[in-house]
Amino acid sequence: MDEKKKSVSSNALMYGSLVGGAGIVYSLILYIMDLSMNRWLGNVSFLFYIGGMILGTLHYRKLYQDNFMTYSQAVGSSFLIGLFAAIILAIYSFIFFKFIDPGMIDKILESSRNEMTAKAPQMSDDDVDKALSIARFFTNAYVLPIMSIIMSSFISIIIALILAIFLKKEDTTIKSTN
Repeated sequence: MDEKKKSVSSNALMYGSLVGGAGIVYSLILYIMDLSMNRWLGNVSFLFYIGGMILGTLHYRKLYQDNFMTYSQAVGSSFLIGLFAAIILAIYSFIFFKFIDPGMIDKILESSRNEMTAKAPQMSDDDVDKALSIARFFTNAYVLPIMSIIMSSFISIIIALILAIFLKKEDTTIKSTN
């Protein structure tokens, strides 16, 4: 395969794999340090997404697009990187919740219970239980990865739309029609 013909999807797969791998390592570090329930630290993983989207799209623009890229190409590249990372992280999530620590889902639900009762003390125990039964449906080893891909895809497209504003570089040279 000629290096100048590398597809955006193969570049995105490579960078998405790097982002997904970094996310897995980060998640495991938080788990080992017993910090996986810390939401602030969990949200730091979005920096991996953003950094991977930026680096991957700039890499593709520089090496395979003669340093020029339209807005839509930048959106596509960034989004695909986020999508591939989301798929890899969803597979990891399934393995984690199904085999590594199936009890983590109960910890998440218990944390949600505590948060609900702290933020809305007027809620009855029945209301809290109803809310948690709905949450339990969405937080199992099978549904959680699917929901993760959907949410990460949505977030990735928003991030990609914003990043593309800064990552695009239009070719302003006038091309002769002769």
